[in-house]
Amino acid sequence: MHRRLPVPPISWPTRAAGLLATLAVVTFVVCLAGSYRPSAPVSALLWLPTPLAAAVAAFAFARTARACTVDPAQRRFWLTLSCAIGILGVALSGQGVDVWRQPEIGGPHATPVLVAGASLAMATIICALLRLPLLARSKSDNARLVLDAGVIMVGAGVLLWHVQTRRMAMEGGQVFASMALTVAAMVVVFAFAKVLLSGQRVVRGSVLTLIIAGSVIGTVAPSLQPYLDDFRPYLFGTMVGNPLCFMLATAAAERQRRLGPVPFSPDVSAPRRSYSLLPYAAVGAVHLLLLLDAFGPGGTVDEVVVVGAAGVTALVTVRQVSVLKENHRILGELHHSARHDGLTRLANRAYLHEQLDGSRVRPGDGELAVLLLDLNGFKQINDIFGHAAGDHLLTAVAERLRATVGPGDIVARLGGDEFVVALRGGGARAADEVAQRIVQALEQPVLLGSQALVVGVSIGIATGTALEDPDVLLRRADVAMYSAKYSAKSRPGSSYLHHRPGLSMRAEEQTAERLQA
Repeated sequence: MHRRLPVPPISWPTRAAGLLATLAVVTFVVCLAGSYRPSAPVSALLWLPTPLAAAVAAFAFARTARACTVDPAQRRFWLTLSCAIGILGVALSGQGVDVWRQPEIGGPHATPVLVAGASLAMATIICALLRLPLLARSKSDNARLVLDAGVIMVGAGVLLWHVQTRRMAMEGGQVFASMALTVAAMVVVFAFAKVLLSGQRVVRGSVLTLIIAGSVIGTVAPSLQPYLDDFRPYLFGTMVGNPLCFMLATAAAERQRRLGPVPFSPDVSAPRRSYSLLPYAAVGAVHLLLLLDAFGPGGTVDEVVVVGAAGVTALVTVRQVSVLKENHRILGELHHSARHDGLTRLANRAYLHEQLDGSRVRPGDGELAVLLLDLNGFKQINDIFGHAAGDHLLTAVAERLRATVGPGDIVARLGGDEFVVALRGGGARAADEVAQRIVQALEQPVLLGSQALVVGVSIGIATGTALEDPDVLLRRADVAMYSAKYSAKSRPGSSYLHHRPGLSMRAEEQTAERLQA
């Protein structure tokens, strides 16, 4: 039987924040169900959970920061958020004090303390998020990340304006304050989206989810105010939303402290995300608002929603164009990889046959010469110096072969230590000249660490016309190459040999065996 892991006890900050949130919810529901204005003690029960829960959350974040003794980035992140929550708690308390002092005045009660404090808290949160060390990504990935975060930011800004800050501007006359809060909230959303989409090694995923959930509740809660004003104008959505937000934040901080710090390494590659649904959800939400405004009871469309819809559509269009360009680049790389050798970057066997078959379709080049090369003693070099040294030698040989041919010729690697040079428009004389240049190029030593090696080469040459079957030319070159290699056993060094009728039957037989194998 498997033993069940013990459930970790709930820490006292999480318990305290949960009790404060429960007190706020119960008191709010009781006042919502009643038909009388709450007395001063009851009103205090509605507003006091907000600053008290903020103080508990700030303490929990500071305690988590003290537990991060290894990574300074984690300690800095949690300390910065602790300061932001403290500032936000003071700002939200200002709203409660203003309502308590002037209960007969309606409206959002967005005091200067609330606006300034909320803006400063958002700026502090932005600073904490943007200073998180993100995982390494390519430039194209970063460009798409910024576009995705921008789409989410614009969508969130439109939603925030539609459900919350527009009321401050229209009813309260605080146009500048509403715009400042909207812009600040949009930047916070951008920073959250960037961190969430790109990946990081400081905050655990479940912890970040709790923080985002608390931020969403705190942002959406004021949107309930227009419905409360109709029959309970003395109640505010923030009375419940703020304590719940701070409760989730406290739970997030305590979870991070209990699970321990997340090891971060700047060399860890960023996980590849093929797509994200968040930007498309933002686009859908903005266009849904546009439809609701157009076909709603009033039949009027908010200009901000129209501009936001155009903005998110433009950003998504730019994002998709960048994806199309990236896909075109990737397809080009895949096409190149399928036709070229991965080690030497020369043409591979498939691309060689494709080019030679193309010469038969376009026979304007006339003569065609094929040189098949095989390095002498390559197996011994591999055995003595290792495969890495052998790969280095093959790469050096490939570079020298490129330098010996013209721009219209083909240099390919068939596999192992076998190479092919195809000369378009070149006969026997041109093949002799190229073979001599190849022998001279390979006479120069190749440095393998502290060793300087000279590698020999056996070259078989076959000439014909562009109309001939490439496989026949390659077979003839292979027979000539094997004959040259066989003769090199009695005469060490590099050699080349033209194919001619009557070559060694042994070469013919061994070539046939190799082609069948």
